Amino acid sequence: MAFKKRVKVSVSVSPLLKRSDADADDLYTFLHDVKGPLGGTFNVDSGSGAFSGRDKWYYAPNIIVTTSSEKVIGHSTNDTSLYVGSSGNTDDYNEPVDSDCVFTDGEVINMNSDNMRFIYIKHTGTSDINGTLTTNSFAFNLSGSDGGNLQEASSFEMRPGEVFCARTPFDDCDNFVGQSVPEGVNGSADVVNGSSSVRITVLALIDNVSG
Repeated sequence: MAFKKRVKVSVSVSPLLKRSDADADDLYTFLHDVKGPLGGTFNVDSGSGAFSGRDKWYYAPNIIVTTSSEKVIGHSTNDTSLYVGSSGNTDDYNEPVDSDCVFTDGEVINMNSDNMRFIYIKHTGTSDINGTLTTNSFAFNLSGSDGGNLQEASSFEMRPGEVFCARTPFDDCDNFVGQSVPEGVNGSADVVNGSSSVRITVLALIDNVSG
């Protein structure tokens, strides 16, 4: 039996202004021009358009991002660039550096040809799998340029607890590059509770072009 894959996304944004008074608690109100929360939904479906039924899931709950900018899922040799969780615990796709980059079914991802169509990222607010808290941010871009510093206009910043998701029409999976940075992205990541790393969770729907 063939199963159709679908990602359902719902987003709500509230633009607020804070009103302060010495005799009352702070009150947040909506921006007058907007007058209420903004929201929207979208679905990403398999088996149509660019997917052609070849798409597969990638899930990595424990990617440990360091202060060096690296390919987040893996590099061109189809191996992981980062420590992806706990060595020896491969049941939920947590592998050490230089393990195979794999879909949830165990097939190796071709980082040079398989195309990412949707990505979800969560900054867990921790630096490791033991729940050690961090205040550092996760900076990333989708341009594929690693080995430098992501403190540039083309990068995105995610602070602890934040989530990012998007339909991603770019080509190769190795375009996803990230690093640990301080809040505000300026300078080097702080050492917080003994670590300058951040732990992120990634879910992606990938067109298995090479399969």
